[in-house]
Amino acid sequence: MKKTKLLLMLGIVTLVYSGTAYSEVIEGKLTQVNQNENILSLSRISPKTKAEETVNMFVTNDTKYKGGAKSLADLEVGNDVRVEANQNNEGKDWRATEVERKSGESSSNGALEDNNILGKIEDLDKSAKTLTVKRDSAQSGQEEKVRLSVNGDTKYNGAESLDKLNDGDRISVEANRKNSSDVWTATEITKR
Repeated sequence: MKKTKLLLMLGIVTLVYSGTAYSEVIEGKLTQVNQNENILSLSRISPKTKAEETVNMFVTNDTKYKGGAKSLADLEVGNDVRVEANQNNEGKDWRATEVERKSGESSSNGALEDNNILGKIEDLDKSAKTLTVKRDSAQSGQEEKVRLSVNGDTKYNGAESLDKLNDGDRISVEANRKNSSDVWTATEITKR
């Protein structure tokens, strides 16, 4: 009887773990948007190898969209995106659960812009509490510099404060700006 219970429990544990998906947040630039097959492809720097790689993933009717995108049709090649995805089928298939268009981009259909900035710090001035982030603009294909200020309300992840950041650090920033100003105010900075 004990042996039967043990085998039954092992079988249940095996079933539970065999269907478990690995989840990851993947950030990169869209290189393909295939609406017919519900597939996105994005280019990113691999966290393991530090080399550029392409990640392909499926979107489903359950995939949620943010950053002004309401569906796959609102995304375009060149958009910077942040995707929450599950990897299953022995690590072969990615399924997007949430897709967020980033970096203040809007598509050609006029979707609302977002306030996420991803790039490398350039020209950090700790005494003035300002920094410039250099990022690729998906709209123009050119490098773009975004000027940011920080204040006492700015939150930090991966670094305790502005003093712990340096030129060349890769960061993502949640930021706001008033009246199309050239300077954004950082509300949250995450060191990557």
